[in-house]
Amino acid sequence: MIRYLFTFLLLINIPLLSQEDKPASSLLSRITSSDMKDTSYLFGTHHLVKSSFLDSSFVIRNILQNIDEVITEVGNDPIDTPKVKKMKMTDRIYTFNDPSEEAIVDSCVKRILGKELSDFYYLKPIVVYITLDINSSASSKENFKEISKTGNSTDDYFVTNGKKLKKIIYGLETPQEQLSILLDSIPFREQISMLVALCQSLNSEKPGDVNEIDSCYQRLDLECLGAYTGENDSERLGAEILVDRRNVNWVQKIIYTITNRSAIIAVGALHLPGKMGLINLLREAGYTVEPVKMF
Repeated sequence: MIRYLFTFLLLINIPLLSQEDKPASSLLSRITSSDMKDTSYLFGTHHLVKSSFLDSSFVIRNILQNIDEVITEVGNDPIDTPKVKKMKMTDRIYTFNDPSEEAIVDSCVKRILGKELSDFYYLKPIVVYITLDINSSASSKENFKEISKTGNSTDDYFVTNGKKLKKIIYGLETPQEQLSILLDSIPFREQISMLVALCQSLNSEKPGDVNEIDSCYQRLDLECLGAYTGENDSERLGAEILVDRRNVNWVQKIIYTITNRSAIIAVGALHLPGKMGLINLLREAGYTVEPVKMF
């Protein structure tokens, strides 16, 4: 969950940031190194946040004008819909540690989705988890519907504007690769544990982690996002598989690109902070990564 960058050419296109203008934490970072052709940038997106707030960032617009390439999580390869549908399904039995766990999830599913848990037993637990997550609040549900229809998420912003400016567009993973990681990498038993933990959070009176993450993002606070590591072993394993391991795979691809071309890397914000985040991995590889004020 990392990554922020700096370069001399930035001085030509964007006013130099004075010390007091350098934020301690930001969703935007610049990457510099003596081995690089030019400055590159790292930005943390949110898949369920609309991109309209980026329209008022002169800094982001200027970066897009001057870089060579836009790098995102997923490429624009065609999706094999029948294969994806099959990937979501399972013939395995949902097994809980005790009846109370099943009751917690069943209550959660009834309240949020209006159906019995048994209606979803043909789907992998991680699919139920994602469905609950998206529908857990009116705002996230509406944002998901609108973004699905209009393609105006923060991720889409960089692809759409990059194409308009005739930039190279590159995805770190194909859609099929990302879906395989999401749906098949986490052990079935751990998927159930994650589902139970999510429903315990959603059924409680305190706000869940999703709301905490949303709040951090709205404040453009990367350090706040980095404090989220998961509350139990299953969630931490999920973070290791879905975030840490992918970061290790991505960083070599990113380094190859920024050595030869200037780029903005726009990936989910949770990929940036922390020991295994992109920012730290780039720093360990010898790059200078610094936060940049967006507004």
